[in-house]
Order: sequence, then structure tokens, then C-alpha cells
Amino acid sequence: MPNPYLLAAFGASSLLSAFSAYQQAEIQNRLAAYSASAARLNADLARRDGDFAFKAALKDEKKHRDQLQQFIGSQRARMGASGFSVESASFEDTIDTSAVLGELDALAIRYEGELAQWRAQQEARLLEFQADVAETTKTSPFLAAGTSLLGSGARGISFFGRN
Repeated sequence: MPNPYLLAAFGASSLLSAFSAYQQAEIQNRLAAYSASAARLNADLARRDGDFAFKAALKDEKKHRDQLQQFIGSQRARMGASGFSVESASFEDTIDTSAVLGELDALAIRYEGELAQWRAQQEARLLEFQADVAETTKTSPFLAAGTSLLGSGARGISFFGRN
């Protein structure tokens, strides 16, 4: 017959181990939930940053086009005042070149905004994935405690079965 004090100590130790496993699983779950929540919040902020960058680029593009029209208008006025024939080919070439180069600059401004928005969306997707991963790391506290008790039971059977 096993020593009753040793058996009681083993039982108490098993229960404490099970309770500890339960508590650790609870803490792990809270940490996983917090990590997932933080990642989702950061994903939302990344999306907003991307949208803001794109909207800012659209405003900059419009501002650039407005400035381009003013520049072309002043170019026409200066060339006309200098005696250039407004209908000459070189006059039109100069204006066309300015318009084409200005349009390319405007498109580059928009592209930078689209690129910033795309980068932010990719970052948001990555953060959402990280949130999903964090949520999958959750463990059932009861499963952790049960596993601990089963392990203790197996060790007890092995130990007390020999004695």
C-alpha cells in the first residue's frame, strides 16, 4: 500500500500543475486576443493612411494641372507679347511640349499616390493575416488542465505501480 502522505502530496501537486496549466492557457489566450486586436487596429490605420495618401496625391495632381494651365497661359502671353506669331509651328510645338511634359508630371503624381495606397493595402493584408495567426494560437484552458492531469495520472500510476 502506498504511503498516504506521499499520495496526498502527489495529488496536490497534480492539482496545482493542472491549475497552473489552466492559468497559463488563459494568459496565452488574452495575449493572443490583444495581439490580434492590435494587428487589426494597425491594419485599419494602414488602410486609412493609404486612402489619405491617394487623396492627397489627387489634390496635388489637380494643383499641378492648374499650375500647368497658368504656366501655359503665361507662356502664350509672353510669346505673343514678344512678337511671336501665335499660329507658327514653333510656338505650337513649345506649348505642346509644355503640356505633354506637364501631363506626364501630373500622371507621375497620381501614380505615386496609387503606389502609396497599394503599399498600405498590402501592409493591412499582412497585419490581418498576423491577427488571424494570433487568434489561432489560442488554447483551451480546460484542455491544458486536462492534459496536465492526465500526465500526472500517468506518472502516478508509473510511480505508485512500482511500489
